[in-house]
Amino acid sequence: MNDVDWNDLRYVLAIVRSKSAAAAARSLGVSHATVIRRIQKLEKKLGALLFTRDASGYSPTEMGISLGELGLSIEDSLGNASHSLDIESTELSGCIRFTTTDSLALLILPPILAGFNRLYPQIQIDLVITNSLLDLDKLDADVSLRICSNPPGDWIGKYLARMDCGVFASKTYLDSHRDQPLSSLDWILPCGPLASARPSHWLRKEVEKPTVSMFADSFMAIQKLVEQHMGVAVLPRYIAHSGQPLQQLIPLPHSYSNEIWLLTLPHAKHVSRITLFNKYIVESIKAMHTVIEDRTEK
Repeated sequence: MNDVDWNDLRYVLAIVRSKSAAAAARSLGVSHATVIRRIQKLEKKLGALLFTRDASGYSPTEMGISLGELGLSIEDSLGNASHSLDIESTELSGCIRFTTTDSLALLILPPILAGFNRLYPQIQIDLVITNSLLDLDKLDADVSLRICSNPPGDWIGKYLARMDCGVFASKTYLDSHRDQPLSSLDWILPCGPLASARPSHWLRKEVEKPTVSMFADSFMAIQKLVEQHMGVAVLPRYIAHSGQPLQQLIPLPHSYSNEIWLLTLPHAKHVSRITLFNKYIVESIKAMHTVIEDRTEK
């Protein structure tokens, strides 16, 4: 392995992590063909196969695993050295690619991101909005603020807050549907990624055969439809209280609450501007607990 340098190992490590040449190419900022060519050239140099390809993607051979571990060790060493140099530097600059959901981007993050920008104007934040956890591994992102139960894939997660929910409707709608059972009310139901979230589990358990007026894959859209008196819906409380006044029919038990996690990719954990950004996000979200969480016992 004496002929293997760090540039070779970067390609091996990227494929070991993602099990995909295409995903490795995105993380390295090169073309898919470049990744394939570099791996083939390295295999020829070593006289050994580094990966086998099957239905699940690229699987490393013993040699591939060994080189991946070596690459990870060197990456950590370089990261620690870079972190030390960054701390000594008086100027923090560069770009952070940050992804989150539409509701967090619109209702929670604007004052937080504006505050960070005022303190560190030389750090550029590229904001990417998607509601699907399945998209995370496809995005060239450093940090993600997500509503989920567990950190997905290779992301390093930090739990920030409990996202409490309830059943909400407009006063106008409720005035015309007094004393009706939940199943006979008009429901605006979540679909897409939201259909597998914990609040949706409560809905399927407690409301048998609901009358459906519409499906939507965004809590922001559902909130607007509820404001138009189309029916009732399960909503996070911070979203329900963000627009026109809505009335809560039922608070969901905390066991059906989702969670807000700050996720970071391993390659970014030692970058000082990202460490600084993450610390700012964590402290800011914790300061907003009363908006996101319902502190009454359930």
